Amino acid sequence: LEFQRADYLAVAYPDEGVALRQAGIGLPIMVMNPAPDDLALLQRHRLEPQIYSFDLLEAYLQTFGAPPPTNNSLTHSSTHSLIESGPKIHLKLDTGMRRLGFGRADVPALAALLRQHGPERLPVAALLTHLAAADDPAHDDFSRAQLAEFDRMSAALTAALGRPVLRHALNSAGIVRFPQAQYDMVRLGIGLHGVDVTAAPAGAVGAPTPGPAAPTLRPVSTLKTTISQIKTLPAGHTVGYGRRGAATDGPRRIATLAIGYADGYDRRFGHGVGAVRLHGALAPVVGSVCMDMVMVDVTHIADARAGDVAEVFGPGQPLPALAAAIGTIAYELLTNVSERVKRVFVSE
Repeated sequence: LEFQRADYLAVAYPDEGVALRQAGIGLPIMVMNPAPDDLALLQRHRLEPQIYSFDLLEAYLQTFGAPPPTNNSLTHSSTHSLIESGPKIHLKLDTGMRRLGFGRADVPALAALLRQHGPERLPVAALLTHLAAADDPAHDDFSRAQLAEFDRMSAALTAALGRPVLRHALNSAGIVRFPQAQYDMVRLGIGLHGVDVTAAPAGAVGAPTPGPAAPTLRPVSTLKTTISQIKTLPAGHTVGYGRRGAATDGPRRIATLAIGYADGYDRRFGHGVGAVRLHGALAPVVGSVCMDMVMVDVTHIADARAGDVAEVFGPGQPLPALAAAIGTIAYELLTNVSERVKRVFVSE
């Protein structure tokens, strides 16, 4: 993302931002859910907290010292200390999500604090909000009302600041459906993976996803594994824990794959609900998903051999379709991929 000239990065918690800094990332990084005890850590690593409450704002003011004395008589032996500059802050405005943020009733008091302390003590970088249902046309009136509320609240706070600051409101779905509300930045999240959450998901595993509203999105993430071994399961025999996988209609060829729920492959994909793609065909899951392995039926895939690569999700296995099959969303499948799964980055 830095190479592709993104302007900002956003992370949920401080340790994620620290890891990016330790990896040499120099972009501005906003931390969306900091705690009061995190503020000094954020400053050390040049991370910018999202401030969403008066308690957190007060902690920020206390962490970064008292205002400097107004006289010019400071000496080396002075008992006063100059203010320690804090990191830039991002003020979260709650316009309807009702999770974090300052509400409409908080604006007068917040504006007063901004005027009182000024940019030296409260260096505001941006005002932001989050749309609750940008992906659902049934709630478009609510989304538009959120944007109108954001306009009103941000106008009052900008007046208190006495200068313009960045404003942003749109997530991936909002970018597609409310392009008129781009403001100064947009926050592309799952769209980075080429997943369009505004398109209705396909109902069957392996089926193509309906045409997206944003045709420029294409899948960029693929999860792959390999076949560890293939066995022939005689008719009437079983495989796996609890003997839940059975060859009920004749002998079956069963491939054991090197992936399980500890890697993020959900147990709900068991018993034929899920499938992987091998040699262009779908191989359904047999029995339960194990911690480190899963078994699939390759009876109909004559070319399947140990060592072959199976696609768990990717261009041939759309994430929205897989998510729909187990009653969840693509976000969960992506975030469930555990740290022990090797990441390989390819630049085209």
